[in-house]
Amino acid sequence: MPRVIFTTVGRSLEDSALCWKGLQDFDASQEEQRKRAEWKRRNLMGPVLNDPTSAADLFCADRWSKGHLRALPAELASLYLIDDRLQLTNEDEVVLLHGEDIEAIAQALESILSRGGTNGSPLTRANVKLCSYGLADPGSKEAFLDASKEAWKNIRERIDGDCEVVLNLTGGYKGMLVNLALEVQAYLLGRAANVVIYYLYEESADLIDIPKEQKSGLFCVPPGGVQVGGV
Repeated sequence: MPRVIFTTVGRSLEDSALCWKGLQDFDASQEEQRKRAEWKRRNLMGPVLNDPTSAADLFCADRWSKGHLRALPAELASLYLIDDRLQLTNEDEVVLLHGEDIEAIAQALESILSRGGTNGSPLTRANVKLCSYGLADPGSKEAFLDASKEAWKNIRERIDGDCEVVLNLTGGYKGMLVNLALEVQAYLLGRAANVVIYYLYEESADLIDIPKEQKSGLFCVPPGGVQVGGV
């Protein structure tokens, strides 16, 4: 059965100073070197976001290892672990779910993931695609709800199709992530569907599995509706 890995995209690429060529040897524990790496990162991100396809050439290939997960953007670190666990093939899709305001970041991640011959990405076996949910403006209730509905619509269509859905909620706007997790929990109540939800905490090297159904914990979906908290 083909698998679709929906991965929510945020801005962690902009903050990942040690994943780029020329910066990987900086010692982040040394203040002076950290400042120099940060200065170079800021100057590097302009060209990367102006031409996202250049990200693959500038990305440091040896960061694709468990020992360097914290040097990777959240989306890439979590996808590395998902691939390690699921062993993705050319029948699988990685869908980068992003807002319009960070389209260039999503394109840069696509470039890094797709061009394994240049940067050593272990995910080149899967098909990497972009999917925009519009502008999720946290200052506008209407815009946030519209974006959430669009993101959920794309995920739900695949859940209803003949494929296994993996929802990787590591990167992206936290309000969107909570909303999508609750939507999935509510939709799957009483349904037989192949859905897995993963989250990678920034200080961890292991994926957290969020069960589809549970009686206690962070997400509870009782028969009467959705609520947050344990029971």
